[in-house]
Amino acid sequence: DVLAMYHVPDCEFLVCTDDKPAPPDVPTVPLFVMAKRASQRYLTYPDHTFYDWPEAQTGPWDVERHALRKADDTHATKTPAAMFRGNATTAYVRQHLANASPHHPELDVEDVRVGAGVGTVVPLHAHAQWKYLLHLPGISYAARLKYLLQTRSVVLYVRKRPEYEYREFWYDYLDQHPHACVVVADQNWY
Repeated sequence: DVLAMYHVPDCEFLVCTDDKPAPPDVPTVPLFVMAKRASQRYLTYPDHTFYDWPEAQTGPWDVERHALRKADDTHATKTPAAMFRGNATTAYVRQHLANASPHHPELDVEDVRVGAGVGTVVPLHAHAQWKYLLHLPGISYAARLKYLLQTRSVVLYVRKRPEYEYREFWYDYLDQHPHACVVVADQNWY
């Protein structure tokens, strides 16, 4: 669809459809990825969520963003807790918060592994009912940050050191508008 819409001339390039690129050591053609580290010379393109992810109960961006706006209007009082749902086994901070959550009412953190039957998926529009949303490093639904920013909840973004952080094509805009969320610097070495 993109090639037809923009009349891309005859050329060669690679498109990585995985979350984490595993390109050849020395790519001989341009490589398009959904997210990259600062040191990587790849080209970024919109991730899969611009279509949908049925297992995570996520519709395409154009549908989901309207559901988020509508959900925001229906939640007069938000739950006063910091919420996160995702694979807790992929990063120490996720595991720590998931273990601490039952003992701290200000935390609502649960280990969820889509497709593996672990935990309960919370649809993105339902995230709007929490006052605070956590965006934590790790492997799972990392592309959800753009959705969290639509909820009008306070987003606490635990951001890795630049050399370890995978950034999507729009993250530079987030840097230009730092008031969009609360960035917490994660100074750990991965």
